[in-house]
Formats: sequence, C-alpha cells, structure tokens
Amino acid sequence: MKVRLARTLLRFRQDIFAKALGVSPVTMSRWENGTQMPHRTTQQMFLILAERNGILFDEQGYPIREADIADDSH
Repeated sequence: MKVRLARTLLRFRQDIFAKALGVSPVTMSRWENGTQMPHRTTQQMFLILAERNGILFDEQGYPIREADIADDSH
C-alpha cells in the first residue's frame, strides 16, 4: 500500500490524515517511510477512507483516482 502517494492524491496533510485514521503523526511517518506497516484493521480503515474520497488501488498497491479510470474508458 502506497500511503504517501494516496495521501498526496487526497491532498491531506500528514497530521490530518493520521488523525482521520486514529494514529499519531509519527506512526503515519513510519508507514510512509516503510519502517512500519499499518495493522490490518487500520489498513481497512485507510482503504475505506481512500475509496470514499475517490481513490482506488491497483494490484501493486498504487493509488488510482476513480476519475482517471472513468476518463480512460472513453
């Protein structure tokens, strides 16, 4: 899961995104740096938050905007 890329697409500051997921900014930083992985429950919350904001993930874990997928289908 590419946390930093998704957060950037969502245009959330790191501290705001961390708060939305119920984690500390330090934890968010560790996820983004790859030194720690989110727990399964937090991963699910992350995916739900991203999806609600129009971000999906491909098979490799890269975020994709739903709008970009819709644009490609025309």
